[in-house]
Amino acid sequence: MFRKILLKGVLSAACVVSLLSDGALAKSYDLNKVIIMSRIGADGSLRIEESRTYQFQGRFSWADYHLPLKQLGTVEDFSIREGSQMYDARGDEEPGTYQTRISDNEFYAKWFYQARDETRTFVLNYTVTPAVNKYADVAEFYYKFVGEANPTRIDTVEVTIQLPQTADTTFTRAWAHGALWGDLRFENGDVKMSVSPLPAHQYWEVRVVFPNNWIGEALPTIGEAALPAILADEAKWARTANEQRRQELQRLRQSRENEKKAWPIAVGALALGLLGVAFLYFSFGRGFHVPYQQKIDSNMPRDLHPALASFLYFQKQMTGNALMATVLHLAEKGVIKIEEGATSPKRRFGSRTPHFLMKLVNANWRSDTSLLDFEISLLGFLFDDLGNGVGQIEFDDLKKNQKKVRRWFEGWQRLVKAH
Repeated sequence: MFRKILLKGVLSAACVVSLLSDGALAKSYDLNKVIIMSRIGADGSLRIEESRTYQFQGRFSWADYHLPLKQLGTVEDFSIREGSQMYDARGDEEPGTYQTRISDNEFYAKWFYQARDETRTFVLNYTVTPAVNKYADVAEFYYKFVGEANPTRIDTVEVTIQLPQTADTTFTRAWAHGALWGDLRFENGDVKMSVSPLPAHQYWEVRVVFPNNWIGEALPTIGEAALPAILADEAKWARTANEQRRQELQRLRQSRENEKKAWPIAVGALALGLLGVAFLYFSFGRGFHVPYQQKIDSNMPRDLHPALASFLYFQKQMTGNALMATVLHLAEKGVIKIEEGATSPKRRFGSRTPHFLMKLVNANWRSDTSLLDFEISLLGFLFDDLGNGVGQIEFDDLKKNQKKVRRWFEGWQRLVKAH
């Protein structure tokens, strides 16, 4: 009967721990890929189609998007879709809807959905008017495709920029800014740029200059030449970027050299450590030698007290197992009785935690010659010190008085070891 009660308590505790562990799992998401198709019109406008692929772990219900508008015009014709489903521009935060907010320096969008442990792709479409500055000598497109407000790492960002006419190195120049390991190239008449990965809060932008007559008369011309200043800025920034790359390469080389130097030291330290472990093991670590083999038996040993068996089994170390074994041994001898008490109130996940009581049965335990000295010490601590002489104590009282139990346990260990 006692074993059934104890097993029930252990299983209940295991269920509670399992539920708590499952509920405590943190949710997270990854932004796997951002693919942006952009087209600059002859009127200086910019049309964007941005595909954002998220991988969700856990439950998620919304995502947002920040578009810096510094030195740009306004955002028009904004929409969001997922596959063939178009999201509605409503403010009720229902799945399949979105909200937008525009300030002087930023366009902000937030859309709502229901996702759990899956991959989803959302496509954003919008127009920025105007997105080009038209100068007396060139037209300039300076645009931040990913801003510093991006809160998470993006595995891959791929951008395609279509100009009003075919782009090549004869009439067009382009520079990428941001991550030093990104790539920019001319391909099939377009400007393409990519970076993998792009860390959180790292921007990724482009600057393109091309003939100003590619932009129509509808966009006003700024009456000054811009190309010399643009080239000077880019030359300075290129020198800074190259210096950063050089320093990073130097740091990597130094790190590899340090690793080469550290290997012999690490191997030597490992060898010394193994020798030390072997010395300690052969000097102190070998356990009690048992000159026979026996199958595992769940019955309590009859010729050796459980506390002493625990001491030998754990290589002359006293643990809480010895204490609990002594309690069960006293219950088996009829000195104490272990019962299941009233259960605690219903907890968060619908389970109830069982309570167990120890009750003193043998009132003459102090004069019982069949009890060992460390058993008498244990009974005195439980029922006199913790139980205040009532003759009953809850197992939870051991947890509530951990400091007191530890102090008493140090002396109790010496009594057991003396045997």
